[in-house]
Parts: sequence; C-alpha cells; structure tokens
Amino acid sequence: MLIVMQIALMAGPAWAQLAAWGSYPKLPVLNEGPVADPLAILEQGNDPQVQLWMRRQNALNQQFLQRYSQLADWQKTVQKTGPAPEPESAALSSAVGLIWTERGADRRARVLQKNPETGAERVLYVSAPEAGIRQLLLAPDRSAIALQVSQSEQEFAMVIRLEDLKSEQELRIAPGSGLSWRADSRVLYYQPTLGPMTELWQHQLGQPVQLDKAVLRSGKGVQLRAHERLQLLIAEQADAVLLVSRDAQQKITQLAVARRSELDKNSARWQVLTGLPEQCKDLALQGKDLLLIADSKPGAKVSKPVAKQAGSPKQGAPSAQSAIYRLPLNAPQFSNAKLEFQDDKLDLQRLAVRNDAVFVLAYRDGAHQLLQILSKTKAEQVPLPFAGRVRQLSLASEGKGILLDIEAADRQHAWYLAPDGTEFSPLLRERSDSVAALQQRAAIHTLPGQAGAVTLLYPRGAEVDGKRPVLLMLAPELARPESFTGGFQAWLEQDAIVATLVLPASGKERAADSLIAAAEYLVSTSISSAGKIFLFDTGSGDAALMQAALQRPALFGGVALRNLRLDTAAPVKAKGKQAEAAVTSDLDRLPFQSRLQQGLQHPPVLLLADKAKSEQGFVMTAKLAAALQLLSGSPQAPVLISLSADKTMDDAEWKANAWAFFLWKAGLPRFALAPR
Repeated sequence: MLIVMQIALMAGPAWAQLAAWGSYPKLPVLNEGPVADPLAILEQGNDPQVQLWMRRQNALNQQFLQRYSQLADWQKTVQKTGPAPEPESAALSSAVGLIWTERGADRRARVLQKNPETGAERVLYVSAPEAGIRQLLLAPDRSAIALQVSQSEQEFAMVIRLEDLKSEQELRIAPGSGLSWRADSRVLYYQPTLGPMTELWQHQLGQPVQLDKAVLRSGKGVQLRAHERLQLLIAEQADAVLLVSRDAQQKITQLAVARRSELDKNSARWQVLTGLPEQCKDLALQGKDLLLIADSKPGAKVSKPVAKQAGSPKQGAPSAQSAIYRLPLNAPQFSNAKLEFQDDKLDLQRLAVRNDAVFVLAYRDGAHQLLQILSKTKAEQVPLPFAGRVRQLSLASEGKGILLDIEAADRQHAWYLAPDGTEFSPLLRERSDSVAALQQRAAIHTLPGQAGAVTLLYPRGAEVDGKRPVLLMLAPELARPESFTGGFQAWLEQDAIVATLVLPASGKERAADSLIAAAEYLVSTSISSAGKIFLFDTGSGDAALMQAALQRPALFGGVALRNLRLDTAAPVKAKGKQAEAAVTSDLDRLPFQSRLQQGLQHPPVLLLADKAKSEQGFVMTAKLAAALQLLSGSPQAPVLISLSADKTMDDAEWKANAWAFFLWKAGLPRFALAPR
C-alpha cells in the first residue's frame, strides 16, 4: 500500500478529482524525495502545511453540506428528536401487596401500593419534577420501605413507614451506590458520599441523621478505593454479609465477607475474596452460598456440562464463555467455586433468586431470554410478553410471581407481572406520555450461520417495497442488548428504516462479514436495495464498517465513521524481507489495508476526526481520509472529513450531517444539493 501511495503522490494526474464539487486538498509532503510513509506528516499537527490541509478539508466538507439548503432546520429537527433520558422505575411484590413507581403528566414520580386483598391503591410518595426512583427496598419485617431517589445528578434515600406513611429525614447518598437493611429492620446501611474517602454508614430509624456513624472504613481488613460504589448483601440463612464494591461503570471490583453478628456490633472482620474473575457480571445470595455470573473461573479446573434448554433452537452463536458458579460463604475463596450452570449459546447477564429457585436473564439473537435453572445441565425458558430488552427483573418474595420491566424497538418500557410465574400481563396503567410522534413497529431477524441478528425499526404502515433507505449500525456493545429508546425519529420520518446488527458473543473478528450478510438479507427480503443501505457509526470507531464498505462498495450507499479506533485494527502481517524492513504505516494495521490500492472503488464516505475524544483516533481518521482521497477510483463518491481539533461535535450534529449525506445519496428530493 505504501509503494502505491508513493507513486500516486508523485504522479499529479493520479490524484482523484471530485467530478461535481472540485478537487481534494493536496496532501503536504515532508520533503521532495520518496518517503516510507507519505501520511506520516499528518502526525505533525503543529506543522503549518498540515494545519492548512485540515482547514481546506473542513472547508470542502462545509461547502458540500451547505449545499443542502435546509441543513440548519434539519439539525434542529434531529436535535429535538434525540434520545430522551430513560425514566427510572422500580417495582416489587410481597405480602403487603404490589409496590411500584410511575410518572404522571406532571413529570413527578410516584410510589404506589396496591392492597392484595381489596385491590385499593394508595400513594406512598411523590417526588419533585423530573426526579427518578432507582430502587425500592422493603424492610425485612415489611414495616417500612426505603426509596433511592435521583434528582439533578444527586441521590438521596427516603425511609417511609407503611403504617402511617411517616418518613425519616433524607439521607444524602453516593450516586450509584446501594441501600440495605439490617435483619432487624431498625438500621439502614448506606454510602454517604462519593469521593476520596469511601465509607459505609448506618442510620438508626427514629434518630436524627446527625447521629449516623460509619460502620466500615478502609483499612479494617478491606481496602476501599476512592470513588467506589458500595452495597451490602445480607445473607438470610447464614451469619454472613457480603460487601460489593463497584467502579463508575458498575463493574464489580472487590468482594469481601464478614459475619453478620459482628457487623451488627460494629466489630466486623472482613475477608476479601481472592481471585475475582475479570468479568464478574452479576451476583446473588442464596441460602449459605454466593452465586455469580462470570466469563471465566480462575484456579481449579471445572467440568462443563452442556445445558439442555427447553424449547431452545438448535443453531446459535459460538460460546459466550459465561457461566454461573456457586461459592460457599463459609469458604469464601474463588478456588472453591463450583460450576452451577452454563450454556455456550447464551450470554448470561443477570441473576434473581427466591428461596430455592434461581433465575437468569440471558441474551441471544437480539433479545433477552428468562430462564429458570432446574439442574446443572438443564434450564427452562419462561416466555416473555414479547421479544425485547429486559431493563429490570424482580421476583415476588412470596409465591411464584415475576415482575419485569421490558422494552422493544416499537414499545415504550413497561412493567409486566406473571403472578404464577408463567403468563405475563401489564402491571401498570398506560402512560399518558408514551405515545410517540410517529408510530413504529419492529422485528428481530436471525441471520444465517453465525452472523448475528438484526433488529429492524420501521415506520408503522410502511410497505416492504425494496425502495427505503436503511441505516445499518453495529449494536453499541457486542452481545449486549442495545437500548431501544428514541433518537432515530427524524430518520424514520423520512420513510426510512433503522437496522441494528447484534453480533454473536465471539463474532467481533467477523463483524465486516456480518454487516455484509445483514445487507444481503435486507436486499434478498426486499426490505431495501443495493446502494440504499448506509453504514452509520454511533461512536465506536469500528473499522469493520469501512472494511465492509470497501469489500462490497456497490452494496452500500455510503459510510459515516467517527474517530477510527486502533484497537479495532488487526496486527500487520509482514510478508518477505522487504516488508519486514519497511517502515509500517498505521493504516497497515487495519483489516482492510490490502484494499487500499490505486483506483480504489468505494461508496461515499463521511468521516469525523474529533481530537477531544481521542488524539490517536484524530490522526488515524485524518490518515484514512487522505489515503481514500489519494487512491480513489470512484469520482462520483465523495470522501469528506470534518477535523474537530478544538471542540467536540455533539451527537445530534453528527447524526444530522451524516443522515443528510445519506439521504442525498438515497435520492430523496428534500435532500438534493443546490447547484454550485
């Protein structure tokens, strides 16, 4: 590739020309002679030649976009229809009846309780406008309920007595931490602040907040890192408590065990669990044991039975490597953990435990599954109300009831209840603010082989005629459910379709092939047609989008990529002594580097290099733009780049620019370019 670039750089006529909108800015050179990497000069951001090249690239990009006469109005439309913050909600079921949260037309969150005998409802708490309720925690004796309330990036706890609805003083708590009750229901444990000093405190019900005191500080057998989030889990059938520490991303960083009787006397001696797996996704206490979901188990070798899931399809993704392990609390070392359950076709994500019953929330083919673990080799699937993403899962403390908060691409999230644990029905009344401006419908399609699954979001009533533009994206996180909240309303209003590709758990290396398979599926089913499928980067900078576009340039109508990431690139494989001795360009590490040849065929390309997000990504994206412009053999397909060195372009502006670029290529009259 480097030799081709050198030839192209020295031969003026080989420089690609934009047929309808002028020439690309000429790449500056380090010196007059040949160089190993002609793109290396772009690493010198302070060089006047490089700065001039960047200004000219930005000017070319702006000249193109400004030819869309309604760009400013379009950007405002996309901004207004961006994703709204997900409203927090919670629900639980117990002997005192259903207790849940819902938000009224006044934007206030309410906590309501339904009497199990009469069905009568009463309001327990009303929040300030726009506040959310993250957690409901019933006291062990069911005399009171603790609420975890978030408001204006702050959180506080409220304790309300169910008998007379009197409340305790508010407790300021660390955002993202958890609450827990002492077994006698007289003390609430909480983390007061988030900062350099990480501590766990206790509040005695009926006493002023000023008398609250710390029960755990760093140094008493356990090291508490700054800014960690803490929560206690109390074992009901064992003299044990579990301390869970999480970082800002809610990743579990430390587990420690102490005697519950000693904690009650403020004399707990903590034992840190050694050998914590790198990926510990979730945990729960059951009896005298700790259950946890981990991607791997360190230490002792464990046999891996093949789980037989009732009603599960035979074909599926490669092994997700996640499993459930059981660890006795009286021997709290991970080397003592035993395999409880594993299914290589599923990505296990969340645990819920009630008495002897263990439920796990798993992910496969674009949607969640709820399984009840029956034995080490068998799980039974609990039918969900519809295919989608489960936001929260709660088990009734008595009986077989299951509550879950679920959403799909065409459905606002809502709570559903299965009193007998099998058949779900809506728990809450229909929300007054849940009607979208544009009615939508959705479908999930499993691709052939191991390519993954595609979630499609349509405008309701749209005909499948093969003419509609499709926005094709990779799910934000591999093998994890994407959030189905808004953000694509403006695109859907153009009678267009949104498609999200969810890769199988180990499908990262084949992401480009999966994107091509998804596009071929959309064409074969007459959902869209070749040239009207657009690859859109939501911010991951995944090189697979560009790789797919260069492999099949006629299949895709365009690609928009933001801050190309080096960690998505493949290591260069040198061939021969000449290659081993050559100076390697960064672009040689990209999976599509072999296609970067003179006369390169490609669809229209829009790039954004954002220095504030990643300085390395900024340079890499600039180099990619220069290489594509230098080698282009597609004069009707522009390669444009916006180089943002001083300030970050917000998501709404990026969406608006990229979508206008795509809809111009799709031939929508509203997005036609004005003459030069």
